[in-house]
Amino acid sequence: MAKLTNPLKLLLSKLPPMPSQPPTYEARRNTLSQLAGLIGVAVLVHFQIANLSIALFALAIFALKTTIILGKLSIPPRLVMMILTIASLGMVIYAYGGWNGQRAGISFLILLVALKFLESQSLRDYYIVSLLLYFLGASSFLFNSSIANIIIVIFYTVAITSILFQISNPAKVSLKNTLTTSASMIAKALPLAIILFFFFPRIQGDFGFLPSFDKSNNASSLSDSLVAGEMASSAFNNELAFRVEFNGGVIPKRSQMYWRAKTMPIERNFQWSVVEPDPNDFAVATKIRQSNSLQAGKWRYQILHEKSKDKYLPYLDYISGSSKGQTLPDYSVYLARPEAGPFSYQGSSTATSSSPENIVAGFAAAIDRSSLLDLESKPSAKLQRLLRQWSDGAVDDAEVVERVYQYFANNPFMYSLLPPSLDENEPLNDFIFNTREGYCEHYASAFTIIMRMLGIPSRVVVGYQGGTSVNDNQFIEVRYSDAHAWSEVWVNGRWQRVDPTATISPERIKYGMDALMELWESGLLGSNNTG
Repeated sequence: MAKLTNPLKLLLSKLPPMPSQPPTYEARRNTLSQLAGLIGVAVLVHFQIANLSIALFALAIFALKTTIILGKLSIPPRLVMMILTIASLGMVIYAYGGWNGQRAGISFLILLVALKFLESQSLRDYYIVSLLLYFLGASSFLFNSSIANIIIVIFYTVAITSILFQISNPAKVSLKNTLTTSASMIAKALPLAIILFFFFPRIQGDFGFLPSFDKSNNASSLSDSLVAGEMASSAFNNELAFRVEFNGGVIPKRSQMYWRAKTMPIERNFQWSVVEPDPNDFAVATKIRQSNSLQAGKWRYQILHEKSKDKYLPYLDYISGSSKGQTLPDYSVYLARPEAGPFSYQGSSTATSSSPENIVAGFAAAIDRSSLLDLESKPSAKLQRLLRQWSDGAVDDAEVVERVYQYFANNPFMYSLLPPSLDENEPLNDFIFNTREGYCEHYASAFTIIMRMLGIPSRVVVGYQGGTSVNDNQFIEVRYSDAHAWSEVWVNGRWQRVDPTATISPERIKYGMDALMELWESGLLGSNNTG
């Protein structure tokens, strides 16, 4: 036994010593205060983009953690953390209808940061919070990619890196030294980041943070219903819808390029939908085809349409001749069987709708006033007072339309690619008096509803507006980002287009979506600056 023990002792004596347990230490309160300050800034900035209830909830969580740090209190028990987490997820889903989209994704991320900060008590926890802040800083570029924002994010990144240096170092380090070291490290990393940005393959996908748009079987289409906020997602869909070649090089101004696709007469609480054509519509369509002519319009053109599952074909408003589809009484063109692949057709159009003396076979002559005045939305008392102001003393419907149009022009309404959600019960009143921020469908819907409340037959039209000239104006390319909605009112015996977006965001109509996206990327969209 002794002989066995001695070799074992000899072997053990030659082995390296067992590693000692590394010393543990707690993050200093000064460091945690800096971390709390960065999170506080993120939460306060979130008030500009988030649903108010979610922003207030995040602020309450942050305030609770700050109180715990200053008072050296214990963190909430695990059950409370579980309840807060479930409540956070429920609030995001309730406010945004899911967690898909920029606002929903960023809101969920800010709540995760606040909750993780609340439960943090070890160094590892604070490491994770700091890493989440990097993602939060980068996500700001989804809303603002201006030079000023880039500079702010760089400073924010330097501050986060400085906190990581302090957490990693058990010895007390001056704030000046950590900031200097962080700035130096980031300055050295920037050239490599720029090289990777331009040359490294990028992952395709939006990770659920960008607005989604409808795609299936490589074919896109405009929806048969118009829901406030959904069309705004098309601004980020740069897929080609169709190309247009105008005969003889006669091209309308961009402000006249309204490509009508669908007419929506049915309103249900700030939402609009198309009506499937009935036999009577097809009977009228047959008579219209017999009288229309590709040579009659002011503009004649050929459209090369990409693959689409849509039953409604876009034509320049107002159509006077078509080679494909059936022109319905509401000026939309119906295609019973969508094409399996790309297809082409010809059209001719005029600047205005048919006048009473040129109506053929009842085309646009008789309207169903009851259906075009039907509403589910109800005006509040405040809106009723406005309705009386608009109608009192007006000599005709045209003056009423102009008064409402000027109301949108003279009040602080804003155009936004990421409009806030509206009150479910009273979306119209919420939009007119509270948010006052929306995309084209918000303004088209609100204007059309107001027209009906004032007794003027009206409807929403959905299609595309504008297009991009290519090959020295040889072709016009229209993309799904050019999707647009406007209003149409029955005045002086004919349908007249009224586009409130033209007064809210004139650069959208005059210069197109390309200019609008440039304003968006530079952070000027929605400010007092214009194209």
